[in-house]
Amino acid sequence: MAEARVAVSEPKLAAGQMQEGRDTLQDAVRAWRKSLVRRFFATRNSIYNGLWPTHIYNLMVTTGLVTLLLFWHPTWAGGFTSRLWHLAEVLNIGDSIPYTIRVPLVAIAFGLIFFILLLYLRRYALRALLSYKGWMYQPPRTQSWTTLAWGLLVKIVSGYKPSTYSCQAALPRMPVPPLRRTLDQLIDSLTPLYGQDSGQVRDFKRQAAEFEKSIGYKLQRVLQLKSWWAPNYVTDWWEKYVYLMSRSPLPINSNYYILDHSYFKPTSNPVARAGYIVHHLLRVKRMLDREQIEPLLIRSTIPVCMSQYERAFSTTRVPGEDIDELVHYPSSKSKHIIVLSSGHYYKVDVYDSDGAVLSARVLEDLFQWIVDDSKQHEISQSESRLAALTALERTKWAKIRRQHFLESEASANKDFLATLESAINVVSFCSDPVSDDFSERGKMGLHGNGNNIWFDKNANLIFYPSGRFAVHCEHSWADAPVFAHLIEFVYTAEAANPDKIYDSVGRCLPDPAAQKPIRQPERLVWRCSESLANEIDDAYQFSLKNNADLDLVVRDFNEYGKGVIKCFKVSPDAYVQMVLHLAYYRMHGKFALTYESSMTRLFLCGRTETVRSLTQSACDFVLAMCAKECDSGLRIRLLRRAADEHQTSYRNAMAGLGCDRHLFALYVIGRGLGYESEFLKSTLTLPWILSTSQQPQQQLADTPSCDLPEFRDCVSPGGGFGPVADQGYGVSYMLAGDFRIFFHVSSKRSAADTDSTRFMDHIYQALRDVKALFDGHSTAA
Repeated sequence: MAEARVAVSEPKLAAGQMQEGRDTLQDAVRAWRKSLVRRFFATRNSIYNGLWPTHIYNLMVTTGLVTLLLFWHPTWAGGFTSRLWHLAEVLNIGDSIPYTIRVPLVAIAFGLIFFILLLYLRRYALRALLSYKGWMYQPPRTQSWTTLAWGLLVKIVSGYKPSTYSCQAALPRMPVPPLRRTLDQLIDSLTPLYGQDSGQVRDFKRQAAEFEKSIGYKLQRVLQLKSWWAPNYVTDWWEKYVYLMSRSPLPINSNYYILDHSYFKPTSNPVARAGYIVHHLLRVKRMLDREQIEPLLIRSTIPVCMSQYERAFSTTRVPGEDIDELVHYPSSKSKHIIVLSSGHYYKVDVYDSDGAVLSARVLEDLFQWIVDDSKQHEISQSESRLAALTALERTKWAKIRRQHFLESEASANKDFLATLESAINVVSFCSDPVSDDFSERGKMGLHGNGNNIWFDKNANLIFYPSGRFAVHCEHSWADAPVFAHLIEFVYTAEAANPDKIYDSVGRCLPDPAAQKPIRQPERLVWRCSESLANEIDDAYQFSLKNNADLDLVVRDFNEYGKGVIKCFKVSPDAYVQMVLHLAYYRMHGKFALTYESSMTRLFLCGRTETVRSLTQSACDFVLAMCAKECDSGLRIRLLRRAADEHQTSYRNAMAGLGCDRHLFALYVIGRGLGYESEFLKSTLTLPWILSTSQQPQQQLADTPSCDLPEFRDCVSPGGGFGPVADQGYGVSYMLAGDFRIFFHVSSKRSAADTDSTRFMDHIYQALRDVKALFDGHSTAA
């Protein structure tokens, strides 16, 4: 059993490579200087964001012009200057003040008033302009003059070079959709699943009518009141009740993974790869802390909400017996990472004495020492499996955490947990052999080996012995595109300049200007009682059982991509959705309630909305594809009609006109007011047999195109997640440029009717069959 102490061993590094962090005057001066730098950036960003979309230059220019007019006295501005002197009288700037001082004071007073009016005029004008969503329904090349004029106004009113969070104050709030529209949309989505004349649909229609007449409008009015004062009428409830109150284990059920480059691998040395990845990701974190990452813009004009980025690092989901809590640590209290190697946990400070990020080569050396050192310390099997506790059902993990870590007589356990949870992120060196097969890489990224992922942390960087790596992300703090955007900075830099990062033997190139680490890594040791060891062993077996039940298949479809699909005059996303419906129907002989995730970040604090992609038009297309006597022309027309309907539904969801988040918010209000609605409960608990998501690709504006021959193998296959329903599939896909599509299909082996490999085969065949429709046919038909 481990002793209640922190063991610190001397690293086997060259003499003078470490700096001891002694409490000297020099250290105090450095700490004071770093504090000033942090406060400077925080203050500057607060002022900049508070003034956006105006700029302090507007005040300076206005004041300067007014001062010039008052000294110059041009005849054409006589009326204006007389009003300014009247303003001086109102502000009690009298004749007793010398003229040379009185003029600047009047100019400054007018400039301030004008600046404040301009600030709020531009901000509210921009918010009103961004409330218009008609642009989404017009392709960029066929936009109306009205939409073009609107876009020009947005650019004129918008500020110059916004920082990461500058646009937040100008984003509109998400509107509450009309109740009747939401109910009609719900019934329309269920009709193709059950049939127009089925008893289920008649029951849903009756329940919907009763709900609308009884408590529906009362709940709607309460929800509208909330939408007027809350940043977003549903996001806080979505985070609380869907994520944090869920008692299911995080791996497979909630968290997700992101893979590194598909085929390109810059080095086979996992320690060197970790050194660079961690170094560059910390540089991205610094950019985020200083708000130097520009907000994402759609069509280079429309900003999206960036609020989720605030918790991208140094965040932990703390388990609770009834509800979890998201805890975010400020940068001043989170300057270290945790490295997990051979069951041992190490604390590594990642900044030097000047507050700069340690170089990639220095980090590589630290990681190599940790890997070597971890093999020299004996550890029990139970101790090496500690991370398995985070894979438990949340209430059980919360009780174990309280009993053995917070209330334990061993104070080291509490200190250990505090150090781990306040880390920027976790770096894990996987000792299990993992091949370059996408599916094998994905499985290790999604659930690990049972003891090498701390599932509560915002992100775990998992490095495989081959030099590959994956990111495992906790889901409640943000949606997948957020961390995918941040990690894209790293992927792009690594793919663009590998020769400037790694030497000929795969090690990180040294940086002559790099400073030494402040202190040596700390090996964290905690007390493992017999009862805690039993809990850990049980958790490990529970984790292995769940991992073995996951059936994950990841493949690269490289016969064609969205370049060909666009030639068919079909939305690539809608095309893939129709393919999924066709594949599922061919395999199972029935249709499935289908969920596709859409973002609502065009609104303040928006997260996601559901696109119900199974429509009657989609069913008609699938049935036509399965009919023996049906010509290709009719099938193509049905495909395009279904794709157009799907695209409209997707745009409606982005515009805040989906039905699922609205129904969910009504249900929460009803429960809060003491109402029980069987209609809401039954519709919200229908299982999503097909849970799907298209992954964003190339969110950075200046990323080299992955269609260039030299970068085609560098694109990431994206990531995936587990099935939402036990009897269903989780499908994520990435349209990676014009030439390939990556698919991630997950299901549970314990389910009687699912098989990820067979379903993937059906997807491939459906892709070939749908493309064959257009072979020999004019795409303009």
